[in-house]
Amino acid sequence: MKILAFDIESCTGAPWDGSLCSFGYVLAENGVAVRQEDILVNPLPKFFTLGKFGEAPTLKLAYPVSAFRSSPRFNARFSAIKGLFEEADLVIGFSVQNDMKYLNNACDAFSLPRINFEFLDVQVLAGLALPEYKNMGLRAVAAHYGIEFTEHRSDEDARATYEIFLKLLEISGGSAERLIEKFSVVKGKNGAAGHVNCYSIEDVRSRLDSGGKSVKKILVHYYGEHAGERVVRRGDLFENKTVGVSEYIYAPDTPLARKIIATAAAEGGTFDSSLQSCDYFVAAENDKAAYRVKKINRGCKILSVGEFEEICGGLIDCEFDDFAVLTAHYGQLYTDRETPEERAARLAKRKGNGRKTD
Repeated sequence: MKILAFDIESCTGAPWDGSLCSFGYVLAENGVAVRQEDILVNPLPKFFTLGKFGEAPTLKLAYPVSAFRSSPRFNARFSAIKGLFEEADLVIGFSVQNDMKYLNNACDAFSLPRINFEFLDVQVLAGLALPEYKNMGLRAVAAHYGIEFTEHRSDEDARATYEIFLKLLEISGGSAERLIEKFSVVKGKNGAAGHVNCYSIEDVRSRLDSGGKSVKKILVHYYGEHAGERVVRRGDLFENKTVGVSEYIYAPDTPLARKIIATAAAEGGTFDSSLQSCDYFVAAENDKAAYRVKKINRGCKILSVGEFEEICGGLIDCEFDDFAVLTAHYGQLYTDRETPEERAARLAKRKGNGRKTD
């Protein structure tokens, strides 16, 4: 089996500006690394902006700027990089969300086809095998295994990723397939439409069972987006209006929040998670969020659960499979394309936002 471990660096940290400046990899065959290389790229941005203006860079790349500027553009490197993915039987990376965006953006910037491949995220695997290292960075996980490497040099990050992966394979008898089966891992995918992150079915169940605040927030947002499709319209009390629900309601009682959202939808309303813009806000007793709403959204009418239920003539509910909702969330497709709103915000902040290094 040929395994490709890869890592990508950006000269700005932004995923929309053609900033990919290095593609590092290790190619291993039958458990032995046979090739390691850092493919440097001359990125499109005029400046390397690795920190806020007037402050020390938050990230230091392994090479001087001149090394990148003297390298070919991404389009000249594309065939070699694409060939690596095509040669590999298994692709791995560490915390690959941004890597996917950098890679797809570089393809788009040069009007090149995006590269199709499946991948495993070693950060996800490490968090499953070593719960105390869940969501920890490459340096922390590598240190756990005594692996030394040069940080932010792409080929070295890729080597550390591969060596961690080998350690994780030992847990499952040396087989990637057994490791995937052990933790019910779903491989990530990349293609023309964007990428889907690697995730674990076992982890989804664990997160749902834990009932953490972040999970409940995901569920409530999903209810808000889809409740209107699942309820029978019964009135127009909230026609063209938005209704928000306090975290001090949904955190302790997600089913109650779902009923409030379903009832608002049945009365023509839509859910709004923004405290700044909702027309109505359903709050708990002595609710700190309600105080914030009063300060930033004076036109909003704040209602207690009892008041909301009374003016609506009772609460209704709608059915959702929370496990399916959470699975869909972790398996969602990221298009890796900048929206007009994101572009406008980026351009507005670009001037003076970075530290020029070349």
